[in-house]
Amino acid sequence: MKRLNNEQKRKKANLIKIEGLRLLENSLKQDWFPELITTEKHLKNLKFKNLKKIFISEEKIIKKYMNLPKLEPIIAIGEYPVKKNVDYNENIVAFFSQDPTNIGSIIRTSLAHGINNFLFSKNSPDPYNLLVLRTSAGFSFGIKNSKINIDESPKLSNHKLIVASTHDGIKIENLKSKNKKFCLVFGHESKGVPKPWEEKGEKITIPIKNIESLSVSAAAAIIINKITK
Repeated sequence: MKRLNNEQKRKKANLIKIEGLRLLENSLKQDWFPELITTEKHLKNLKFKNLKKIFISEEKIIKKYMNLPKLEPIIAIGEYPVKKNVDYNENIVAFFSQDPTNIGSIIRTSLAHGINNFLFSKNSPDPYNLLVLRTSAGFSFGIKNSKINIDESPKLSNHKLIVASTHDGIKIENLKSKNKKFCLVFGHESKGVPKPWEEKGEKITIPIKNIESLSVSAAAAIIINKITK
């Protein structure tokens, strides 16, 4: 069961594992049909129909296999949902981040602003990483996503490429992106955005005071809110 924490092993087994009641509720809304492991006590409070099988166990045994043991003793395991690829006719967010909590938070913010297309670098956690699911409140389940190819330029030729930068960019209030699709690019927490993407895009910077920089997810929330108004 613990092998499903690893993306490659998850994909090889074609299985996803989620934990806790909230993630279970949101994933089942996406027409997912998992098998469930929980306690007899918690099963009484569950009213879901689309469960393949239900297994009852002791709480201490279930928590032994959970990454987030503070959550309810609920583990659901099921096949990957049908993949929805990125629609290049719509606005897109591209990730080079390797922090699953940043990625989950940005996905949640993006969806709240009508963006549901996400590109992931080969080193970025996928949407079914447990921490990505947790910080997105389960909303990363079923998003449109693709891995970033070596050269995405042809597919993004009709998009305005906007690169978040801690310095040297234009001020966010001066950004002009009306009437054109955009691709927002958020970089690695320490390395930033790869140079080819940085050179092709328009860098934007958020003016700040008293601190050196914002977290990737905080900067993303400001940028997404501004650009989608």
